[in-house]
Amino acid sequence: MMKRLLLLRRVPLMILMLAAGCGGESLEKQEMHPVEVAVYEAAALGVKPDRLVAGVVQPAKRSLLGTRVSGYVEELLVRSGDRVEKGDLLVQIDSRDISAGIRAAEKQRDTARMAWEKAKTDLERTRRLVDKDLIAKVKLEEAELQEDHARSQLEAAEAERISLAAHMDYARIRAPFSGTVSEVLTETGSFAGPGPPLIILEDRDSLEVRASIDEQSMLRLKEGDEVEVYLPGPGATTRASVEAFIPALEDPGAGSTARFRLEDPPAGTRPGMIARVRVYSGEPMAELTVVPEDSLISRGQLSGVFVIREINATHKALLRWVHPAPAVDAGPGRVAIRRGLEPGEYVAEGKYTGLLEDDQPVNITGRRVY
Repeated sequence: MMKRLLLLRRVPLMILMLAAGCGGESLEKQEMHPVEVAVYEAAALGVKPDRLVAGVVQPAKRSLLGTRVSGYVEELLVRSGDRVEKGDLLVQIDSRDISAGIRAAEKQRDTARMAWEKAKTDLERTRRLVDKDLIAKVKLEEAELQEDHARSQLEAAEAERISLAAHMDYARIRAPFSGTVSEVLTETGSFAGPGPPLIILEDRDSLEVRASIDEQSMLRLKEGDEVEVYLPGPGATTRASVEAFIPALEDPGAGSTARFRLEDPPAGTRPGMIARVRVYSGEPMAELTVVPEDSLISRGQLSGVFVIREINATHKALLRWVHPAPAVDAGPGRVAIRRGLEPGEYVAEGKYTGLLEDDQPVNITGRRVY
């Protein structure tokens, strides 16, 4: 019994000793050991103050194709997304009424031609008789009037035939240029008439950005000027030239829409994408901070760098969130920082960022200015 009591008294003591041992081991594991890193010194970059104008990528050529005749869609030869060449037949409208009218006009023209040829022959014969003084000159005047009237009738009949033939062209809707069928707004058997478009055709080989622009920015630009365009979709920056300014004449009637022709669209650029056009404000140069692109880390929608600072005689890596300026061309392999980092501060090289945690002690093995 006494042995059991002694054993029970020892158990809490053993538990305390084990707990103390485990706690010491946990604290030791939590201690961060220094990591050797190389660092870059952030550099300054002078840029012109700018304003980013939001716009939308659009085809430079876009046509809404319809018809001037009324009838049923007899044949629909394309679908949305099809690539077509200039002159390709896209839609055929039932044109039997027009064909019948053309045949009737051709017969009327042929009859008018026969009447004119007879009047012309009579005029020539009358001239010969007048020259021989065999008939009065008044007969010549009558023959000339008849020939002139017959010729007018022939011209009217031919004009009617040409007009109907032109309507036949409107019954055959063809591609005015090579491009891509964006939308098909009709179906086989549907009734078509003047007004509503049936096909929307776009030339996606030539793209532009349309953006609403304020008066001050418009006054600093002229047609032909080059601007910088950032496309968030492809994540690329390209150049564009000012094509034209379209005044806003409808409500509210202020400002203008600018057309910027994309010189060399990045791969993956499509109509409908958002674009940001850089317009310089004319103010003094602004200073940004530049670091290597691989030193930038991303967590969700946040971007940051490990800033190396000396704290109490120990260098530590401190995670700092920054605001990059991806639309600024900082050079190959470099990224500009708009806020959160100052020139002269040190950041860890990209290959070491995976080894670091916030407040991590470090030993600096090398310094470089980027």
